[in-house]
Amino acid sequence: MIMQSWVLMLILALYNTSSADDTRVYPEYKVKAAYLYNFLLFVEWPDEAAKTMPQAGINVCILGEDPFGAELNPILKRTAKQQRIALQHINQGDTTLCHIIFISISEQQNLPKLLHWIQSSPSLTVSDIPGFIHQGGMIGFVFKENQRGNLVRFKINLNTMIASGLKPSSKLLEIAEEIIHD
Repeated sequence: MIMQSWVLMLILALYNTSSADDTRVYPEYKVKAAYLYNFLLFVEWPDEAAKTMPQAGINVCILGEDPFGAELNPILKRTAKQQRIALQHINQGDTTLCHIIFISISEQQNLPKLLHWIQSSPSLTVSDIPGFIHQGGMIGFVFKENQRGNLVRFKINLNTMIASGLKPSSKLLEIAEEIIHD
């Protein structure tokens, strides 16, 4: 319960709401955008990533159709790890520039090929494609039902993250809905 409150406070702080007790319902992709920002804070990239990724900032990349619209704008005004955050819309060949790659559901047909192609880069793969983490993705968004409706949560494939040299913080692991070790 403490960790769920922690997540709510982070999301609310990101969107500058007035109170942590606010029970407002947030649009799905606004919550997912807040999670993407927090993944930047609670995942450590390998030292080798600094050699291939841009020195001027952190890139959040969207592969496929962009479901976020303007919901990512608030995180683009912030910093993470003392660096600016930029948004990139990419094609298959651009992953070396990405800290996070959100793979859109529009790419579901190509997912095995995409994940195989991305696996050699130190990029955090995130998606809301059903079964994403069981197919080799790192963080998959899911819904958890409660009294107020569906909450956006996430599951983690820890072995895939570690194999790419990424280290999730213990706080991130604590709030995951599920952690698999495929």
